[in-house]
Amino acid sequence: MIDPDTPLPFWGRVVPPAGGPSHLVRSGWLTPYTVETLVEDTLRMGTGGRLLVTVPATTSEWMLGKVRERLTRAGGRGVEVNLAGAPAAP
Repeated sequence: MIDPDTPLPFWGRVVPPAGGPSHLVRSGWLTPYTVETLVEDTLRMGTGGRLLVTVPATTSEWMLGKVRERLTRAGGRGVEVNLAGAPAAP
């Protein structure tokens, strides 16, 4: 079993509201600090900004639930959060 405190690699995109400035892309390890940074980046985009986060397709459903919980808790400040597993490589 994977330790829930072990960071996952991720790819994230902060999408502005319609007609807003360019989107912001970040990648690295999904730590509590990174989650907070992504949420802050999204809030700076203004009302209607969205946070899209992709983790490896091999991430277990259990771990996806833990990550979703962390993002949702942070996203409770009016940030729309979408979490997905990346498709497996051919």
